[in-house]
Amino acid sequence: MSHSTLYGIRGDLTGEVLCEYVPNSWLFVPVIWTTLYDKYVGDQPFVSGIMDSDIAWHETNGALNNSGDMADRICWELAAQQLFFTRDKRCIADAIRRFAGQNKGYHRSREDGMSALEREHVVGRFVQVAADIDNLDESEYPYFVFKGTSCDDSVECWFSRYDEATDEYVETSLVETRNCGNDFVRIEGGDIVGWTSVGELLESEEHARAMREKEARMNGVDAGDTETTCAKAVERPSEIAYRLESKWTHVTWECPECGHQNREDYGSFVEDEIWYGNPTSECTECGFEVVLADMDCG
Repeated sequence: MSHSTLYGIRGDLTGEVLCEYVPNSWLFVPVIWTTLYDKYVGDQPFVSGIMDSDIAWHETNGALNNSGDMADRICWELAAQQLFFTRDKRCIADAIRRFAGQNKGYHRSREDGMSALEREHVVGRFVQVAADIDNLDESEYPYFVFKGTSCDDSVECWFSRYDEATDEYVETSLVETRNCGNDFVRIEGGDIVGWTSVGELLESEEHARAMREKEARMNGVDAGDTETTCAKAVERPSEIAYRLESKWTHVTWECPECGHQNREDYGSFVEDEIWYGNPTSECTECGFEVVLADMDCG
């Protein structure tokens, strides 16, 4: 099953995985997307709206940029994999908690009328992400980013690259991949006041100060004494052979009873994950039912 990831970013702009949220990456970022789309635009259903339409995405983004609700705006930027300063962690964590509390009337299920944020397992994910951000060590990780899903390498590629000479992945940083297309969100007094590109940050006194502080720590502290803010989660083993066929499309699985190859379209798969946390699929040949949440997406 897919997962989400919290990355800590050091002063030299290398990154480290601090927390992985397993299973089910659909419990956080897509809930933010669809809740805000419903709240600010809201003229199309979930799958044909924010996820599949650039127009819908830009409409929602434009509405959020003109909104005075900082909980909504901060969560939107977080879901877009923008970069944040860890000094703002308390403000960001509080924004996540406020978002979960104030948006229970949006993105309601067509089946039972409940919204995603009225479901305990969804709210639990928001509470956990907020707590982990609140606990970030600013001295070790002055910046951070939240990666929405493991189904692509849109953040991994900032911090590692394939070396053909050694046939291995080697550490890299945002210094080398500064044109990642994502910016640092500037927050002052609880409000978003602008954005700073990676290039601008590298030329700033703030970055120079972070590097000086890192060097001082390295000279006085054993790197082996440092700890991450939470344990990395261990994914559950796969019991049924399946694979994610392509990003945002569908999932296929082999029936353990009759061997028939089945396909579950993206729309129903995602909706079930968000609403109930245990998406299921029924074999079209023999009717055998499996719980997709018990499987490993890799």
